[in-house]
Amino acid sequence: MKKNVISLGIFLISTFSFAQVGINTSTPNPDAALDIVSVNKGLLPPRLALVSTVSPAPLSVHVAGMVVYNTATVNDLIPALYYNDGTKWVLAKSSGITTNVLSSTGNTITSTVNGVASSTTAVKTVSNTSSGNVLSTTVNGVAGAAVPIINSNALSLSGSSLTSTVNGIASNAVNLAPAITAATTNLLSSSGNTMTSTVNGIARTAPIINSVTNTVSGNTLTTTVNGISSGSVTLPQGVNIYNSDGVLTNHRVVSMNRKELFFSENSANNILFDIGSTFAGNIRLYSVGSVASVIRAGVGSSRMLDMDVLSNGTSRIMSAGNTELFIGTTTNSAPLIFGAGNTRAILTGSGNFGIGTTSPSQKLHVIGNILASGTITPDYVFEKHFDGISKLKPSYTMMDLEQVEEYTRLNKHLPGVPSASEIEAQGGIVLNRAAEINLEKIEELYLYVFELKKEIKALKEKNIHLEKIIIEN
Repeated sequence: MKKNVISLGIFLISTFSFAQVGINTSTPNPDAALDIVSVNKGLLPPRLALVSTVSPAPLSVHVAGMVVYNTATVNDLIPALYYNDGTKWVLAKSSGITTNVLSSTGNTITSTVNGVASSTTAVKTVSNTSSGNVLSTTVNGVAGAAVPIINSNALSLSGSSLTSTVNGIASNAVNLAPAITAATTNLLSSSGNTMTSTVNGIARTAPIINSVTNTVSGNTLTTTVNGISSGSVTLPQGVNIYNSDGVLTNHRVVSMNRKELFFSENSANNILFDIGSTFAGNIRLYSVGSVASVIRAGVGSSRMLDMDVLSNGTSRIMSAGNTELFIGTTTNSAPLIFGAGNTRAILTGSGNFGIGTTSPSQKLHVIGNILASGTITPDYVFEKHFDGISKLKPSYTMMDLEQVEEYTRLNKHLPGVPSASEIEAQGGIVLNRAAEINLEKIEELYLYVFELKKEIKALKEKNIHLEKIIIEN
């Protein structure tokens, strides 16, 4: 401690005497207020966490010449040596840490170096030069790649009008009539279906036949070429095209050759296919009313099966008459599958029906929930018990346990539950009604338990009272 006091005194005497301080030297530089000499030590400035370059914090005010080392990375600051110019903190260039951010708006480019922004004009000069069909553009003294001026040039002639189209832009038509002399040549030649017209040495080609159609009415054939119809030709009967009824003499095969075969409807907008000779249409294709398309198979006029497509896109299969509509398979190994999108239901050959499964193991096998309506939740049990009257089922009454015991002794089933003979007579049990009855009996059991609990509680209290009397006596 004494040694430190002596050193401090020497330091103060030295400061007051010469207004200079020298550390590790007795001859400080005459222009320096503080001269430090060291071969293996550095100068460690104050280390502060600055807030921003414009704020003096954590100092109270900006002081020109103040030097600190910033330890914070915040706002526009980085860890580095900063000096204060009296209005803000400035990054010391000797730190070697520099930031440069470029941005542009319109023709102005901005460079922000160490938080200091400067702007200039991006494009200052633009000049275009051409040589022949080549165009060059020079921006700010830098020449770009040369590009052709004219990429396409097409001439078209309509009558005596000439049009030039350059780079897709058409010129005004020029009338060549004054330049065309009376000496005009036109030579026609053909090869296959192509005709060539050579006018004044300029050749153009076009197809000779653009369209050919054949129409047959009965055994009369008409050919139309380029919209001009020929005279009709009567075909011999041997080609089996009839204008009256005909008879097949043997089996016949019509090769479609990847072509479509159309049947034209009759006056009633029907196409009929018959078995027998009644011409009533055992199989009929037609449309009527809201039904856009119908395929009907019928026997007579009262037994029919329709496959319909309505005008709104709805599809239907319907059977008319009082006979059954059977949809199924003919062998036990082939299942019947019902599909809607990717959802499937299946009826197997063994008679099991599955929903949500392709291999049902029971007569009805459902994977998922079943929602049944047509019944009510038996809340009337609690409603009648606690309110004395039920709005849901006014006729409901609940027996006491003695009455239930007597009823089951005589009838061998619970009150309100169908007997085995009743279930057999109606052909089985109604599942949603059975679920309602089961829930009704469960709720009644709860009420019986509530009553028994009250009785047990009363008996416990009575036993406690009796035990107290016995102990006191």
